[in-house]
Order: sequence, then structure tokens, then C-alpha cells
Amino acid sequence: MNDLETQVEQTEEDFDSFKDEVEPEKREKAEQLIDQIEDQIEFLEEQMEKME
Repeated sequence: MNDLETQVEQTEEDFDSFKDEVEPEKREKAEQLIDQIEDQIEFLEEQMEKME
């Protein structure tokens, strides 16, 4: 899961670097997608812990 977390962090950094150039509606949608992905990662990590 660490690779996935690293990818999410990199995506957030990339997003932060150009978000001022993005239309507010698109920026809001991208932020929502990032939040959804983070929630999914957290859920999957919990599921993996239960399987161990």
C-alpha cells in the first residue's frame, strides 16, 4: 500500500503546484476525487488488516 500512498502524495503535490491555474470548478472536483481515493485507501488498509 505504500506505493499507492506515495502516488497519492505525489498527485497531491502535482495538483498543488498548478491548482492556481485551474478553474475553481475543476479544482473542487479534483479535490473531491483525491478525498475519495484517500478514503478508499484507508478502507482497503482496514480490510487488509482484518485479513491478517
